[in-house]
Amino acid sequence: MPQKPKADDPSSLGNLYLIFYNVFLTLGWLIVLIQTIHHLVHEQGNITGLWENTNSVLLIFQTLAVLEILHSAVGLVSSSVMMVLPQVFSRLMVTWAILYSFEDSRTSIGFPMLLIAWSVTEVIRYSFYFLNILKQVPFILTFLRYTLFIGLYPLGVTGEILCVYAALPPL
Repeated sequence: MPQKPKADDPSSLGNLYLIFYNVFLTLGWLIVLIQTIHHLVHEQGNITGLWENTNSVLLIFQTLAVLEILHSAVGLVSSSVMMVLPQVFSRLMVTWAILYSFEDSRTSIGFPMLLIAWSVTEVIRYSFYFLNILKQVPFILTFLRYTLFIGLYPLGVTGEILCVYAALPPL
């Protein structure tokens, strides 16, 4: 969901808000990534306790993506609401309807897979967005944004499917 502010002036009120929003979400997803890696390294890959170590930040920053629907609806960004809505909704369904609701999904190997895929993707994406408003996107960030998805997308989708699958027996 591309975020291209309509006003060219980075100091416009809308762009200042978008810079704050994107920096804030970059930092939030960076925290999720650090928490995930820290847990996996210190627990030698054991998934037990990963939910407890990541859920509060994950729930907040995944839920804040709802604002992207509003950004599109009010014209703050040029993204289509019809494109943003299913992308945000699908992640919220996995986060709240599956992970939050079903303990078995949190101990699935899919959980660290989706955490890594989502957090790396979002750190890059939100960094790209705020630097794009400032017209200061380094080549390496553009390269990462448009190439890492080749591996991160299947990793994330596989993680999501495995978490949903793990939630089926109690469901």
